[in-house]
Amino acid sequence: MTLTRSTLLGFAGATLAASRTAGAQTGSRMHQRKIPASGEMLPVVGCGTWRTFDVGNHPAEVGILR
Repeated sequence: MTLTRSTLLGFAGATLAASRTAGAQTGSRMHQRKIPASGEMLPVVGCGTWRTFDVGNHPAEVGILR
């Protein structure tokens, strides 16, 4: 099969339409929280800090985090 520009654009459009339809059917939304000062809603995104602060249980090791 030869992939032409029009075929590629057709596939991309169909994929986009299918993903939007799937999201609309499930009704899922991104978790959001309100900023107290402004009331603006922002998406909740984890920043992956679990390894950064994983130093151990010894008081001297944990003390550097305080």
